[in-house]
Amino acid sequence: MQHKNDYTCIVHFCDGTFKKWTYVHSLFQFNKLLETKHPNWDYINVYERRNLKFITRFYIGDLIPHFLN
Repeated sequence: MQHKNDYTCIVHFCDGTFKKWTYVHSLFQFNKLLETKHPNWDYINVYERRNLKFITRFYIGDLIPHFLN
């Protein structure tokens, strides 16, 4: 199965703000980006990019895979 920018991620930050990334390819790499550029994130809501159907939520410390099945 090809995974090409399958996800939209909305990240909640500890200060109560949100930021949306639309074309997320690898959730693992996206998590690494957040850890380096935005270390004050609280949780990530993951959606299917094409229809915005909610998939799951990840918190800091969760094991985040590259792709979801």
